[in-house]
Amino acid sequence: MKPTDRFSYLAHNWLSPNHQSLHRLYLPVMGQKALSLYYYFVTFFDDGSREWSVSHLLDQLQLTPQELNQALDRLVAIELLDLYQDLERSAYLVHLKAPLPTEEFLANAAFRALLEKALGVQAVASLQVKLPTGLTKLTKSFSAVFSTSLEPQFEIKQAVFDLEPFKKRMLQERLRFAKEQDDVLALYELAERFKLDWLTLYQLAKETSYQGVIYPKRILSKKLQQEQTVSGKFSKEEEAILQEVKRQQPEALLALLKKPYQASLLDSERRLIAELVGKDLLDELINVIIMYSLKKTNSTNLNRNYVLKLANDFAYKKINSAEAALRYLKIGMKPSSQSKVSAKKMTKPNIPQWSNQDYQNQTSDEDKARLKNIKQDLLAQLRKED
Repeated sequence: MKPTDRFSYLAHNWLSPNHQSLHRLYLPVMGQKALSLYYYFVTFFDDGSREWSVSHLLDQLQLTPQELNQALDRLVAIELLDLYQDLERSAYLVHLKAPLPTEEFLANAAFRALLEKALGVQAVASLQVKLPTGLTKLTKSFSAVFSTSLEPQFEIKQAVFDLEPFKKRMLQERLRFAKEQDDVLALYELAERFKLDWLTLYQLAKETSYQGVIYPKRILSKKLQQEQTVSGKFSKEEEAILQEVKRQQPEALLALLKKPYQASLLDSERRLIAELVGKDLLDELINVIIMYSLKKTNSTNLNRNYVLKLANDFAYKKINSAEAALRYLKIGMKPSSQSKVSAKKMTKPNIPQWSNQDYQNQTSDEDKARLKNIKQDLLAQLRKED
């Protein structure tokens, strides 16, 4: 909304809001300015009889336009109002909604997570409505009390993300959250953004998990990967490498590459891989970094600085797939024409040896034989372990 805009209320939408719910449940989540705006709408509700100036609202509440729009966003997100716009007339329609009672508010996993983040888990648990044990609910069906000739009507509700079966499947398969409150909110955001049901989202969460921990940002990377297309063809060797990096976990791949040289996985390397996971890189990207780094540094151990440099490059270039990573390492990191003047001073070009089709013209016969043996040993060992 802008100060020059106007708004009106949805007619026949009288409310008597639950003030306890507003102050105990909604206020900690949405803040005082959003609460004041909600009370303004409730207090000055006129049954849609006229239009009001937004500038009048700003003056009454002493808000800036930015603060007003932030408060509106929070009220809409937490479902205390719906806002409609008439583009031709620069006018808005405000549809107020009643706050949920405590039991329904806390039954909403997203709302509960927000409240727990604001107040703490114990404080929110103390608000939970619980019946004493040993009670039996007395019920009567509607048809047993009221007679009707109408056919039963069934309301079809839009499918939403259901957290409970998601968490039950996590428990069964021994997965856990890193930060439950933040992760639950992120899962709801992912489900809403990509229109995912709980099972589809869980399968993505399991696929992108690391050491039993779910990482929502890695789920996002996996979804964004589908939007990234890579042009061009790969050689047979590169296709074989792509196949392996997509099916191996990083620690397993690194141990496999070290095995022919009787080298063991270092604790520092495990920590480095975990750090890459924390940067939201998918396993296939981490595997490309591992293979390229070992080849580039001609070592059986990962070079931390070089690995992190590649990770930062991938993040900066928004590379989300192994195909895009190989294409970047093969083409994107070639020296520019301006740097060719100092090319003689370089010991080797900054491209992977196993993906450079012109490499045989730049090495001695002894080096070519050694590198060919390394590549054959690598592919043979990977396929033997399959």
